Amino acid sequence: MSSPNLPRKKRKLKFTHMDVKLWPPDAFLVSEKLDMMYAGFPRAQSEPFFGTWVNSRKALQALMLSPLYYDLMIPRYSWHTRNALYLYTANSAWFSISALLPPSFFPQGNAVMSYSGLGFQLTRQLLRAVDDTGIHFDHAGKVATWLTKKSRGVSTNVKPGAGAKHAVYTGIIGALEFLPTEIPRALALNKI
Repeated sequence: MSSPNLPRKKRKLKFTHMDVKLWPPDAFLVSEKLDMMYAGFPRAQSEPFFGTWVNSRKALQALMLSPLYYDLMIPRYSWHTRNALYLYTANSAWFSISALLPPSFFPQGNAVMSYSGLGFQLTRQLLRAVDDTGIHFDHAGKVATWLTKKSRGVSTNVKPGAGAKHAVYTGIIGALEFLPTEIPRALALNKI
């Protein structure tokens, strides 16, 4: 749920200071490093699922001993099941390479695609910057002291589901206000 009481200025500040990163980092998009990282993983699904799963877990465990592991893993490893992740304290949105490929993104797509695919994933993660957890952090990822008393009260006293439809709608509108300018800005800065 997104806070409708977060001032527009503060929302804009968070969105414009948000760091957008592509995962894995460019340094790891070298075939030698990728080959080294994935050397122990099963190459085909010829064996039963359980065997593939066990071998994948063993390969992941072996990768943990590699110097590459720390550089690639982020605090919430489980995000690998999604194409995008927003980290509150870093005010950072991470996107996997698969988010930039069809069917999530088509370079010649139309405006409707803003409401699905990559546009939807980006919006969903941007909303986390101003949801009930996100409003407690400023644009630099520090615990926010700038919330008004009224805003703090709304954030801490709202019961789940109470006014959620209005608040989520307000948050979506707030995020979409900045999308048309922030996506091209991030692309221009080679952040995506």
